[in-house]
Amino acid sequence: MTNPRIDYSSRLPKASWEHVADLLTTARSTNSADLLYKGEDGGVIVRVSPGIVVKSVPRDVTEEAIATRFVKANTTIPVPQIIDINDITSRAISMTECQGVTLGSCIADMTMIDLEYIATQLHDFVVQMQSLPLPKTSSDGHLGSITGGPYNNMLFPEFAPVSCPWTSIKDFYSYWYDILTLSGPDSRPYATEVIQGLPSDSPSVFTHGDLAPRNIMVDPSQRTITAILDWELTGWYPKYWEYCRMRDAGTSIPNSWNSKWDMVVHRVFQREDSQFRVYSRLMTALRGCMAW
Repeated sequence: MTNPRIDYSSRLPKASWEHVADLLTTARSTNSADLLYKGEDGGVIVRVSPGIVVKSVPRDVTEEAIATRFVKANTTIPVPQIIDINDITSRAISMTECQGVTLGSCIADMTMIDLEYIATQLHDFVVQMQSLPLPKTSSDGHLGSITGGPYNNMLFPEFAPVSCPWTSIKDFYSYWYDILTLSGPDSRPYATEVIQGLPSDSPSVFTHGDLAPRNIMVDPSQRTITAILDWELTGWYPKYWEYCRMRDAGTSIPNSWNSKWDMVVHRVFQREDSQFRVYSRLMTALRGCMAW
């Protein structure tokens, strides 16, 4: 199996990163047709040449690039081909443009039969991810990033950085307990209740972490998934985490097709939502003490 690492087979063609910076600035200011995505945080995805896009965000994208290449090398999951990374800022990566449209843009028009096909493919992708072995640096288990180090993504706030990968789910929960109790001793009973509601024994598995409709590219006419995007939250998490994160994605989508997405998630995992209810309480409590 190919280990996670930065190893690019080619570099950004026909354009230096200085020129790309000019293209990004122009696309942001003019909302050109080559501006494919513009986020609230200032992040953009811009087509810089035919078939090539650049993702530029206000955070390090090194682990996303590593994760995308790792998945491409070790699974049959369709992902973009990573071409290059901005070595100066590590906040931009170039990759191949994926065909299709986001599931979020067409799910309302898809039939339940269409979505059964999508769910079957997602189930296979999740099984492949959860079958990947832990990093070789991990002897006793691993809860951490794609590189074998600690989590380093926006789910873990900057004011409470994770200093090392964890070897037990107890360490994982202790981190969230400490954040929930930042307001003082009065918050401890509630924090204890929330944490105790989570599974006490769950294996660590490779997890996308943001399998939301906006990150799933599809060809609606063929009922096929053409790409899975946005691997920046990837890492090894408790096995239930992917399910809960996918269910959580349904809380921020239009009510008109929320039930369709719930059906997809249920078909992928075939489980009840008791774990999600506890996870949802955890996320609600965390959002109450952090500006997420």
